[in-house]
Amino acid sequence: MRALVGPGGAEFRRFWLATAISVLGTWMAAIALAIRMFDMTGSPGWVSALLFAEFTPVVLIGFLVGDRLNRLRVRRSLVICDIGSAAVFGALALISTPWAVVALAALGGVGVGVFRPLATAAVPMLVADDDLEAANGALGSVDHTMTFLGELVGGFLVATVGADLALGLNSASFLVSAILVSSCGALAGAGRTAAPDPTEIGLARGFARTTLARIHGSPVLLQIAIGWTIATFVIGVVLAVQVPLLRGTFHASPTVVGLLLGLDALGLVMGSLVAGSRRFGRAAYPLALAGIGGCAMIVGAAPDIVLAALGFTLLGVFNGFALVLNRTRVVRDTEPGERAGVISFLIALSATGQAAGTICGGALATVVSERWAFVAFGLLTLIVAAPAALMVGPRAEWHLQPSPWQARRKRRP
Repeated sequence: MRALVGPGGAEFRRFWLATAISVLGTWMAAIALAIRMFDMTGSPGWVSALLFAEFTPVVLIGFLVGDRLNRLRVRRSLVICDIGSAAVFGALALISTPWAVVALAALGGVGVGVFRPLATAAVPMLVADDDLEAANGALGSVDHTMTFLGELVGGFLVATVGADLALGLNSASFLVSAILVSSCGALAGAGRTAAPDPTEIGLARGFARTTLARIHGSPVLLQIAIGWTIATFVIGVVLAVQVPLLRGTFHASPTVVGLLLGLDALGLVMGSLVAGSRRFGRAAYPLALAGIGGCAMIVGAAPDIVLAALGFTLLGVFNGFALVLNRTRVVRDTEPGERAGVISFLIALSATGQAAGTICGGALATVVSERWAFVAFGLLTLIVAAPAALMVGPRAEWHLQPSPWQARRKRRP
């Protein structure tokens, strides 16, 4: 891709490598924590509590202080988040009490809540505008490739030596990421994601606009806010129920669990590469959301683990496609001085959806079954999220040509 191999892409390549290493460690730790929590407690509810603790700080940061992220120095803030995350996962490697794990997971969520919007807002500072789709596609594909490898390796490590090594390796990966990000001079040169004068944008437009009003005024942002929030609710259900489904219903070993969840990540890679290859029309986003819902239903209704694996892969394809569209469209539809705040707010909305999904998914899986959790909430995305995104999203532009009879009539004396 041009963003990676172009002459001006050296710093983006370092940022890309930092993402790859960090994500690999993160998903090794994620699968290790989920399996360890389920095996330790035997309860889908505890897995839901773990995920809920990770999402809650992201929600609070996005809703309460998201606008302030526009004033942070990008490189310094990203490095601090990496170092803090390294400390959290180093501690998790030494602790196995359920409540303590949940508490530390919440602390790790604070770093995620700051890091993710700043990292997304930093991409236009590293590449040219024409390379934005390619850059986001490259980041998305390596993100999901490392997710696949991380889940595969994490499951293998849990099965062979236990979860602690995966958590320790994740801690080390954050330190390597911090070193690489600190070498990206473009992030330091730009200083901040916001304009030098925090009132500049508001004065230029004649009034100060809140993040919520900004989203409401943009069909692109409103489409993401509504459609993706509902879709991430279902993704939260999937995250909470997938390990109990594979371990409890299909009786898969930890290695097989890592492999099957890795297929979802391979689908994410394919979806990201497709989305990063060119610009798509307005119908692509609702179709991606419909695909997420339909594939969740396939997983829940699968009579055997083979069809479930196919459902996980296709679910990843549509999810990866939608994620790259989210990143690119948000960056293009916002000004630099408001970008981090808007991204943080949207991430908080999606985290709210995921947090609610983990609770509802765990509850339904406990009361009814893991299968029904996939089917019921997949149907929600298919019949609610996709149509809602289509209704509120950008409309096709119609250019009406004047009638030749009208023109002829006007010319008559």
